[in-house]
Amino acid sequence: MKHSTKKFVLQELADYKENCMEIIRIQEQIKNLRCSGKAELTNRELQRLFLRQEYLERAIAAIDDLRAALNEDLLLLFNEKFLNRPSLQDKTIIARLNVSRAKFYKDLDLICKMLADRLGLS
Repeated sequence: MKHSTKKFVLQELADYKENCMEIIRIQEQIKNLRCSGKAELTNRELQRLFLRQEYLERAIAAIDDLRAALNEDLLLLFNEKFLNRPSLQDKTIIARLNVSRAKFYKDLDLICKMLADRLGLS
């Protein structure tokens, strides 16, 4: 996997919880814009919001599908690395999971590859 692809996938994973909240905010904005009277401005803004919402829904669905497919060890790593906030340092997660650095990064790479496949980036 290219370094830039891995970096993108890691950022998507890191932003997972925030993206879930952003979809809710976008739905509220869409609702508010539909009620406003400025048609030209509203249509451009609605189009931008719909595109962002579509992208976020696709990314979140891919991550949810990934989480369902992960084995127990990988799911623990996923939860510790990407769902716990504030995010912990890698060495803290390695100690908590009681795994070697090599296994931690190998498993993290595997998670990235699996998500890249689901997003059509590989």
